[in-house]
Amino acid sequence: MNKIENFIHLNYEELIDDCFGYWLGFWYGDESFTLEETKEVFFLTLKKLLDDEQVILSPPTKLHNPPVKFLDPYPKVI
Repeated sequence: MNKIENFIHLNYEELIDDCFGYWLGFWYGDESFTLEETKEVFFLTLKKLLDDEQVILSPPTKLHNPPVKFLDPYPKVI
């Protein structure tokens, strides 16, 4: 088990209990991890949450926003 996997394994429950914001802070930098390691912590923790069914990701219901229809400020009078 590498340093990152060990960190997630040891702190998993605490990270969930304290809330997402706690571990998300590692994304922005922690002195004990490099930038690449913080990215790995972020995504491996998310993967663990998904695997343990603690989080559910769903696709957007609409892929595109409907077109916006603007009212004509000068409507044609018939």
